[in-house]
Amino acid sequence: MIELKDRLVLARKEFGKSQKDLAKRLDISVATLNRYEKGIRIPDSNFLKKFSQETKCNIEWLLMGKDSRIKSNQPKAQESDEEEMYRAKFEEAQEKIIGLLEENNELRKQIADLEPEKKSRVKRKTNGN
Repeated sequence: MIELKDRLVLARKEFGKSQKDLAKRLDISVATLNRYEKGIRIPDSNFLKKFSQETKCNIEWLLMGKDSRIKSNQPKAQESDEEEMYRAKFEEAQEKIIGLLEENNELRKQIADLEPEKKSRVKRKTNGN
């Protein structure tokens, strides 16, 4: 399965935009988009929502590689009870992932604001990640 960074590139290219054009539409720097596409940084939930809306890309596919890539305006066929249960669980898991991404970004901001000595201790304890 391809990673998030690869799905970002694929969706952008299928949308027919350069990094510069899409970054401008998303109101972020080209460098930030480039870091997301290279997997250097993990995008936050706001970016993922905007990216999904801008590129007409299904957020389920973007986050997990599941479901179809392009959003559909077609009404869905009636789901069975089992399919409905799995979809609800998937949506719950998706919300948890978005929450974890937001927490991760918040922790990164807090670490960035630490004094250099404390920052190096945190990096040592987390093996530099």
